Amino acid sequence: NSKVLINGDIRQTDISKFSGLLNCIDRLEGVEGVGISRLYYEDIQRNGIIGRVLEALEEDYYD
Repeated sequence: NSKVLINGDIRQTDISKFSGLLNCIDRLEGVEGVGISRLYYEDIQRNGIIGRVLEALEEDYYD
C-alpha cells in the first residue's frame, strides 16, 4: 500500500494564468481512491487576525 500526499497553495505561482497544482487537482478530482481537501481562511488555527490580514492583502490581487 502506498500513499501520496501533495500539498501547496494554488495562489503561489510565478507563471501567471497557470498553476500546475490546480491542473493536477482538476485532473484528479473524481478519480476513485483520490481524496482532495481544501483549507480556507476560517481553518487557520493561528491568531484570528492572520486570516483577516491575508484576506485583506489578497482581496484584489488574484482577481
